[in-house]
Amino acid sequence: MDCSPEQAFSLFFKPWCENGTEIVFVFDRGIAGSERCQVIETAFDELTITLKSQYREHVIDLSSARFRSNDWRSGIVPELLQSKWECFLFAQLSQDRSLLFAKPR
Repeated sequence: MDCSPEQAFSLFFKPWCENGTEIVFVFDRGIAGSERCQVIETAFDELTITLKSQYREHVIDLSSARFRSNDWRSGIVPELLQSKWECFLFAQLSQDRSLLFAKPR
């Protein structure tokens, strides 16, 4: 289901940040990698989030992103489906750049 930036921040990023939820961050459909991290800061006015993994922090500009949200049954990334994730937030940045945020059950 498509969602607006407002929905992406209010339903996903902000609660994940406030609750210290561990998520999995997947770059470019897994080709560029993935890592477990937490959202440590959100800035809706700038459409950015800051993620912290075990080794580094990422500030991600989502100003050009188109968002879709799905639950674990959608199968956006089939290999993650087997792990029983609670929900996904997919951000399409351009034709060849995408980010997937997955929350474990």
